[in-house]
Amino acid sequence: MILELKCKKSLEETSVPTDLEGEVEARVKLEEVGKYRYIIELPEELVGGDLLLPSVYYAVGSLLEHLPLICEVKSVEFPLDRVRPPIPGKSGLKKYLGLRGPGVAASVGKNIVLHPLSHARLFREMCKAGLHVGFDPLNLMDKEASPYLDRAHQIVEITDRIKEEKGRRVLYFMRLPTSSEDLERAISLGMRGFYVHLCWDLGRLELAIEFLDDIFLAARGVNCLIREVGLGIKATYELLRVSGFDLIERPVAWKREDLGIVMELDEIIGGGKDAAMPLTAPQVHQGIAIANVPEDLQVILNGDLGIYDHPRGILAGVRSMREVLDSFMRGENLLSVIRRDRDVEAIVEKWGYLLP
Repeated sequence: MILELKCKKSLEETSVPTDLEGEVEARVKLEEVGKYRYIIELPEELVGGDLLLPSVYYAVGSLLEHLPLICEVKSVEFPLDRVRPPIPGKSGLKKYLGLRGPGVAASVGKNIVLHPLSHARLFREMCKAGLHVGFDPLNLMDKEASPYLDRAHQIVEITDRIKEEKGRRVLYFMRLPTSSEDLERAISLGMRGFYVHLCWDLGRLELAIEFLDDIFLAARGVNCLIREVGLGIKATYELLRVSGFDLIERPVAWKREDLGIVMELDEIIGGGKDAAMPLTAPQVHQGIAIANVPEDLQVILNGDLGIYDHPRGILAGVRSMREVLDSFMRGENLLSVIRRDRDVEAIVEKWGYLLP
């Protein structure tokens, strides 16, 4: 595996040796290829492991421990035999959900712990209001009040009922569990979606390796890789894309100057026939939804902020988010939607709106 480093100054001005063999217990050498730019080839014994993401995470972390905090990994050339594109992928996810445009996602319960039956009923009401994708809140893991497998059982029943009542599929992502037994049992119950929060769950990813062909996998908390390891944005998203994730979280455009970054990331995440689909961080509200929908509509908007903080309640938040996206697909001007829809008007009055 080959890394390209971009540093703020020459490493010759530091105490870092060009031969790092003694530092990271492997034959690793820096090769300068431009001004403050270096190429490093990591040997197989340092990368190791079965899954590419944990291997790269720990290898790069080990390497950058011995480099000054002035370098960032700008790009990575992955070994071809370790690349694993998403099996369902973007096209498979859209086909499963029947999406022809952007979808709406949200945590279910957000900061509260509900009994599994109440949790599933809330998910059902949110889906009836227009939700496509639901997520376990982080605080549900290992909560006695909401046992993991009980919640899975109730959620599967609700997704089946939505299919019967509404004629459309919805998808629920549970947080990846701590044991392979729980994961296998949840899949046997009919669960199709699981997510990995990269701040805390990276070690659990090994549990999913034998099931990756049968489930949808989402990556959340992507900033942890960027902050903690020193991977650049492009390298981080490319790593996640080739590691088998169907959904990859990316930031929200809050200002016009953010749009260029979001559009670039969408190209990185969405490049290729079977590549992953972008998922916004859970901060989108109706006022900025338009700014976060790429031209090809290949995105799922995670609307926790706009849905749970809507002045008229959760279901009005879901419905108004869906209305904004539908009007966008019809080519309707956002201002006209504000004038005719009270729920959209209420949320825009609260937060304002941002157009590209």
